[in-house]
Amino acid sequence: MKQKKFLIIFAVFAVLILAGFSCGKKEAAPANVSTAKIEEKAKEEVINPLKLEYTLKNAGPGGEGAITYFLESKKKCGDREAYLGLAKVDMQGQSQYAKVTIYADNGEMATSRWNNEEAMAFDDSVSISNDMNIPLAINDIFNAAGKNFNSPEYWQINVPTVLKDVVSGRSKGNYSVIPQGEDNTAIVPCTKFKIVAKTTTMDGYFNACVASKINNISLSFIVSMAFQNNQGPSWQLKSFTSEKSGLAWIPQCLEPVKCAFIPQPEQAERSACEAGGKARIETETDDKGCVIKYKCMAELDQVKDALNRTQRPGCSINQTVLNKYFACRKNNQPNFEPTKYDEGGCLLDINCRQ
Repeated sequence: MKQKKFLIIFAVFAVLILAGFSCGKKEAAPANVSTAKIEEKAKEEVINPLKLEYTLKNAGPGGEGAITYFLESKKKCGDREAYLGLAKVDMQGQSQYAKVTIYADNGEMATSRWNNEEAMAFDDSVSISNDMNIPLAINDIFNAAGKNFNSPEYWQINVPTVLKDVVSGRSKGNYSVIPQGEDNTAIVPCTKFKIVAKTTTMDGYFNACVASKINNISLSFIVSMAFQNNQGPSWQLKSFTSEKSGLAWIPQCLEPVKCAFIPQPEQAERSACEAGGKARIETETDDKGCVIKYKCMAELDQVKDALNRTQRPGCSINQTVLNKYFACRKNNQPNFEPTKYDEGGCLLDINCRQ
């Protein structure tokens, strides 16, 4: 079912965050970084900071979570005005951070890899694919279609706006965006939209309420978003305040990463791979997080890959943990969370659940 495929894609978002939690390393910028660094003489505009706190539901294996965005300055990145800030995610009692650049003209958002607090104090963060844009999700869809959701025309019409051949995240397809009036009872007044999707990953719809401005920042911020019949991920703006992160960090102009669309395998190929229950189709990604191919992966390789994503690169897989995870999977508990690491960031124990 296509809606279930979308849940799997959203789970990727949670897994990538968890991988960042366990690694806790400072990334090295590759030689051909497509990230524009802050120019020393460039003047940043002091703005009234904005803190946005979102709660997440049905957010991958962890179920629920929270993510916070801090917009703390404004400057020109190339020839475009942009807001610079941080994102903070809280899962498993830990916090992880990413740098954020949001372009004022069309709400296009770029993010760095999730990392520890100390990594934010360097100027070597690089952009990665942003598969799940929480605060500006509808902007992503419009931008991919060559249109600008910040334009008032899409908010004031009484007919659907149809967007065709949209590549968004790991899907491709068509969207119909339907304004449905105002909601003045939300945490901030917002306009309701129904977004109907016919894509490679879902046939269905989701409802969103979007504010055209919060404090003095005119961006199309999501106030709430929920998928059809609550069968997919949802998020809600919990609070907004004029508050900084409190971190010592170096702002950077990040360039958005645009991934090519790679079609998923046909059902016949998927069925052949999964015959016998010992293998399944998995994705292979590049260093920007873009899918470069889908491949058939045996169960042992799946397990090792999942465990490796939650520990520091270079760690060997603990045999006790490997055995425990296999036992969990046999007991219909395919999901897990790390519970113990050694001083080198290598995984020592896990808890499993359905």
